[in-house]
Amino acid sequence: MKGFTSVLCGLLMAWVGVATCQDVEDWQNSEMIGQHKEPAHATLVPFAHAAQARQGHAQQSPFFQSLNGLWKFNWVKHPDERPRDFHQPTCDVSQWDEIPVPANWQLHGHGTP
Repeated sequence: MKGFTSVLCGLLMAWVGVATCQDVEDWQNSEMIGQHKEPAHATLVPFAHAAQARQGHAQQSPFFQSLNGLWKFNWVKHPDERPRDFHQPTCDVSQWDEIPVPANWQLHGHGTP
């Protein structure tokens, strides 16, 4: 019985080893959370001059650009279904939905919340 248990444990360990060596896409890999990511830092806003910076109103800086508003949005179930030229300025986005930013896109009918 000891021999059987040892063989069973050995086979189980070999199977686990093979199962953990499988290649997965980056978007499926839960360990892939830091690629192409800047480390966290405090928000920095440049100002035209020191007096303006002391007032601390970021929206009044000539270098401040809010990204809030309506954005064109195209959700697909799998990355391979995305438009291949979506990043090109010539891509036709006229049929894409619009969502408010900031927002949670799942709560606007895309994907599963």
